[in-house]
Amino acid sequence: MKKRTAFTLMVLLILNILNVSILAAIPPGCTSTDLNASYVAQAKDNWCWAASAENAIIWENTGSTLTRTQYDAVWYLKGSPWNPHPDIAGSIYDSQKAAEYISSNTIAYTASETKESYSFLCEEIFESHPVIVGAGYYTSSGIRNGGHATLITGWSTASGKNYLTYFDSATNTYETCTYNAFCDGTYNNRKYDQTCHVTKPTK
Repeated sequence: MKKRTAFTLMVLLILNILNVSILAAIPPGCTSTDLNASYVAQAKDNWCWAASAENAIIWENTGSTLTRTQYDAVWYLKGSPWNPHPDIAGSIYDSQKAAEYISSNTIAYTASETKESYSFLCEEIFESHPVIVGAGYYTSSGIRNGGHATLITGWSTASGKNYLTYFDSATNTYETCTYNAFCDGTYNNRKYDQTCHVTKPTK
């Protein structure tokens, strides 16, 4: 009995240490962060990936006028002489390249086809970096059938629930829902499954 109790206490201690390290950047008592700005709507139906990239750099370059926009990113990544600004969808990796290009390659991004934890997203926002995310539409058999990119701009905790706020360039509005509803699609019928964030420095 004593060995089991000691083992349980050790596990709880380790979990507590890990939790503290994950949320180390957020001071105790802080329950929300919002990175609201004059974000822009997507210029064409399928440009959510490019508009979210532009909006990420709008925040990162707060106070400065951007010299490149979603139009420039689409031209650079998808355009051709006969169709410089095609209304074409892009991947989370295209969002990464677009954000880097719009920043004039002054900011590096990391993209992946995975969702990040709530604590990771909170810490990114707290450190003043909005996060580009992709969420997929899935068939009943679990096949991804398209998706939509948005920009996570805020987080909050209240009444024991974890909330995220994101800017949707398709509707030009902010939306707020629980992290769980954002992940499983119960809020907007899309499941969070892709992430693009400012590259963390190597420690």
